Amino acid sequence: MSTAIQPKEKALVFISYAREDEVFVDELVKKLGQYNVEPVGDWLLTPGEKYEIKLKELNLRAQCLVFVITPDSIKSQVCHDELATAVESRKQVPSEDQKSSRILSRSATSSTSSYKTLVGS
Repeated sequence: MSTAIQPKEKALVFISYAREDEVFVDELVKKLGQYNVEPVGDWLLTPGEKYEIKLKELNLRAQCLVFVITPDSIKSQVCHDELATAVESRKQVPSEDQKSSRILSRSATSSTSSYKTLVGS
């Protein structure tokens, strides 16, 4: 029997990204799911929903926000608004330089660039 303390609930993490980076985000969501993390984002929307309201609700419910930085997300007003909501509500926005972080990263040169996993870089 393990003596490690297990959290009762998964950490809720809002993923902000540009639609052009959907393939990468699908992989990120799978990776985060291997840990005690429940990623949330626009994939939870249902047709006909007012997406701005639902995304803001998901963002506000989450403990932190992961902003997938790519040329497309930098140009996206929706991504900027999601980041602003997180900052205004004092959400944790993890950065790559945090020790023991596990980060999926991709080269920002093109949407077809290769993916790599950085562990504790």
